[in-house]
Amino acid sequence: MNYSRAFMRKHYASGYLISNDGLHGERDYYDQYSQEFKTQILYQYLDPAEDRYFMLSGKDKYYIDEMVLSCYRGTIKDGKQYLVHHKDGDMRNSRISNLEWREATPEYLQERQKIIADSIAASAIKDAAAKKKALMDRYKRNKIEVNKNGQITQYGKAVFLEDSFYDSDLDWTYHTDNARVRLSIYIPRWRKTDYERFDVVDIVEDFGMIEGNKADFANPKVLYKNHNYLDTTPGNMAWCDASDQRYIDFKTAAHEVVMEKDHHSNYYLSEQSWKTIYGLDEPYRDWSDRPPVRHLCFG
Repeated sequence: MNYSRAFMRKHYASGYLISNDGLHGERDYYDQYSQEFKTQILYQYLDPAEDRYFMLSGKDKYYIDEMVLSCYRGTIKDGKQYLVHHKDGDMRNSRISNLEWREATPEYLQERQKIIADSIAASAIKDAAAKKKALMDRYKRNKIEVNKNGQITQYGKAVFLEDSFYDSDLDWTYHTDNARVRLSIYIPRWRKTDYERFDVVDIVEDFGMIEGNKADFANPKVLYKNHNYLDTTPGNMAWCDASDQRYIDFKTAAHEVVMEKDHHSNYYLSEQSWKTIYGLDEPYRDWSDRPPVRHLCFG
């Protein structure tokens, strides 16, 4: 949205210009490098009480609701203390029609605490919904889906689930039970397509293909019922708690598969090198008996 200066007002304490909806602020400054006057669009910050403000590096903080109300309605000068009241209870809504001065009485201060608490809760729900929508829009824009068989697809083709990664510093191929996919993503600000890796669990979760409710567990984890962490078939992935014996059994089985794959993918590893890669908690295994075979499939 374009904001005309003819419809903005100057906040004299800060020198900033502010729109009557509180969504746009700017300032004029002299650029020493180019020796020209320039205009800077101001970035808005959000404090823990959901109140928006402007702040430049090393300068004072100016709350947007106070700026809007004082610039478009003036201040009350009767010796009493006043605060900005948001009529609809949304502390982020600083449109002039939503603002009014309220005397800072003990009763209003108590009411204000509830307003802030309710505003924070409501904003958390709206932010989560907006984040979810932006995420799903990104998937849609890049033709990413999870089909009825649980396969992650891009442009209608199933993508490969990666569980092996190569460390060039150690000349070592290692495996993990947290599989990933490599997807082509369009980046608008660069106007080009690049590749990104995503956790399989995150994508399947975003498409609602994991059984159960994550919020029901204190320490939620994804259980692969058949212990195959590359099997995203509907019904095989379910939310559970980290203390669930089924999850503990899955992690134990998956760890053995991962270690066996590492065994197949790498040459003999000295005990000292082993400690560097796996740490002291993993008992040393002598793998000198088998030549390397890379890219072993699951099973």
